[in-house]
Amino acid sequence: MSIDRRRLLTGAAGVAAAGTLGALGAGSAAASGTSSSAQTRGPVTGEARAQAFDLALLDVNRNTVDVFSSGGQFTDDNLKQRLTFPGQDPLECRLRAIPHSRPQPLLPAFLACGGFPGRGWVSIHSNDGTRLWSDGLTNYPHCVEYLEGTGAFVVAGSRGGLQLYVSDSSSVASIRKIGRPYPFPKAHGVLWDPKYQVLWAHGGRQLVPYKVTGTQENTRLAAQRPFWAGFRNGHDIQPDYTDDDILIATDSDHVYRIDKTKSGVQPEIISNRKWVKGYSRHPSGQGVWTAAPQDGSDIFGTDEVHFSWPEGLTRRPGGKIYKARLMLAPYQ
Repeated sequence: MSIDRRRLLTGAAGVAAAGTLGALGAGSAAASGTSSSAQTRGPVTGEARAQAFDLALLDVNRNTVDVFSSGGQFTDDNLKQRLTFPGQDPLECRLRAIPHSRPQPLLPAFLACGGFPGRGWVSIHSNDGTRLWSDGLTNYPHCVEYLEGTGAFVVAGSRGGLQLYVSDSSSVASIRKIGRPYPFPKAHGVLWDPKYQVLWAHGGRQLVPYKVTGTQENTRLAAQRPFWAGFRNGHDIQPDYTDDDILIATDSDHVYRIDKTKSGVQPEIISNRKWVKGYSRHPSGQGVWTAAPQDGSDIFGTDEVHFSWPEGLTRRPGGKIYKARLMLAPYQ
């Protein structure tokens, strides 16, 4: 996976201290789904060690979400926290501050979803991993987001669009589904944008901003003009935590750097790596990403989590990592 430094690092003055940019897998190694050119982390050899941060690994072999420090080995003896989903593939997990109960109005919580076509789920877990709420879905859920300040949540399903849930802001137990799903072909990713006050939805060919009106049971989504409609099987949409005007998106063919101020303009392609399932950028400037094998032998992933600035990879023995998510509650 090769990255264009000028494109991805625009506006990120603090990245230089994080390490020298290198290719993220190249040549025959990239074609086979491995990165022999990348240093195997633990410790990183030949490059400055990056700032360590917590990562949640979505493991579809174990049906778990496992939290590790990015600075160590991803082995069971280094496990910091685990969420377990017996018999269910975890396809999303993110940390958010959500309405909980008085007198504690906001609770740091894990939002998770996943499953299989026709048999999916969405759930909320306390910061210690306790399951607080869950519901079943048939839309093959791939992503879940909390709409800040509204008491509403949205679940993106690749076979059913965008489904709203609301709470009365007094208890997680009050969360309930409202209305019919908003149509969105092949919906895979949703992300609330606190700067522009829109919900980004990504999937199929499109990236679409939605205006959000109302709160709780009066929450509504209004699709705006597609920001771009030239993707092929849009997959992930994530913030760049070094620049609040930038998003990073993936589809079946590329990784994109998206300037939010340039609607209708083809996004910059920063990598031709296929089937990147998730790409995130930490405030330190370090990138982290996962991908399915480049030979098409598996649709979910491998045991590798890749890093950039400094470049490297860490393996999760016995794992198949669909996504690696930053454990950061702020949206961007």
